[in-house]
This record gives sequence, structure tokens and C-alpha cells, in this order.
Amino acid sequence: MEKENLEAKNVERLSYYTTGIALIYLVIGLLSGFWLVYIKATEDSIPDLVVSAHSHFLCMSIIILIVGLAMKNWAREIKEGKFDLSRGRLRSAQASITLLALGNIITFAFLSVEMPKPALVGDILFFIGFLMVAIGWILGGRKIK
Repeated sequence: MEKENLEAKNVERLSYYTTGIALIYLVIGLLSGFWLVYIKATEDSIPDLVVSAHSHFLCMSIIILIVGLAMKNWAREIKEGKFDLSRGRLRSAQASITLLALGNIITFAFLSVEMPKPALVGDILFFIGFLMVAIGWILGGRKIK
């Protein structure tokens, strides 16, 4: 029982970090939206890649928020004994969150300065991080009761 509580606390902590990062990113995305309105008010057009950076950033931030909220449920299932988590899976989850956050910010930064090729690296990192989370949950060691 104590092992399950420790695992649940670790996942819950990771959930708080993930949700916090996502909320910070959403605030940055909203500020980016205000910046786009300012550009539109002062100039006649907004560069396409800047609009793409803004929409990418908000969509990817929402996905990170969903992952963080899902991890909260994951922690609850660990406490109830429905889900078993090995140390390697926790490390994998931590790495995936890092890749999600890093990929999002890299994509936003490079698209904001209109450099689409380096932004692709951020998209790839984000995709790998998302696959790690998805595969971790699919193969996540469910206990049958």
C-alpha cells in the first residue's frame, strides 16, 4: 500500500508540473494573441508563420494540459490499485513531458521569427513526447480485478 501511495504521489507531482507548464504556456499564447491584435491594428497584415506559431502554440499547450489532467486520473488509479507503475514508466512519463514542453517552445520560437525548418524539430520532439505518453498509457500495466 505504501508503494502505491509513493507511486501515486510521484505521478500526482508530475501531473501538477505538467498542468502548471500548460497553464503558463496558455497565458503566453493569450499574450501572443494580444500581440497579434496589436500587429493587426498597427499594420495591415500579419505574417502567416506568426499566425501559425500562435495557433500551434495554443493547440499544443491544450494537449499538454490534457495530458496533465489525465495524469491526475492516472495517480488516482494507482492509489486504487487499478494501475501499476514501474520506475521505468515514471521516467518515461517524465521524459515525455520534457519533450512535449520543449517541442512546444521550440516550435513557437522558430515560427515566430519565421524559420519553419528548425520549427519542424520542435514538432518532431512534441510528437515523440506525445507518442511516449500514449504508448505508456496503452501498455501501462493494467491490473485485472
